[in-house]
Amino acid sequence: MIVKEPEWDRPLGDTFDDLFNKFGKTRHEECLENLQKEKYGIYVLATNRHEGDESDLHLQIKWFIVKFLSEKYKLNSLSEIEESVKTEEQLPGANTKREHPKPDVWDVKENAVYEVETLFSEDREGRTPQKKIYESIKKYEGTS
Repeated sequence: MIVKEPEWDRPLGDTFDDLFNKFGKTRHEECLENLQKEKYGIYVLATNRHEGDESDLHLQIKWFIVKFLSEKYKLNSLSEIEESVKTEEQLPGANTKREHPKPDVWDVKENAVYEVETLFSEDREGRTPQKKIYESIKKYEGTS
């Protein structure tokens, strides 16, 4: 296949732009969408949606993290996953503001949280990427 450029024609796949924005993006989307079918949809069933708006990409990345942690701990059943990997559930410990943060994914075994930030403008509510990340980290200050 040939791509028409303003000054020359070139083969498709000949640039990093093709690799990342054409092939990579398509492959990335296919992999995330296939998680719906993997192991009869167990990762989807184990993942709670965010209250309110949540992009498909945000949700799919949570599925991926749930799958990663399930494989890491060799969790095979839905009940094992739901016991060890929580999604969109409040932490038992309060932060410095006496709030109980609700992470996207909480690894109960290691007491680690995962926040998914796609950083697209519609997901940032007008904040810069740096500010959005800073606020996501700050809300866990003082939690144990």
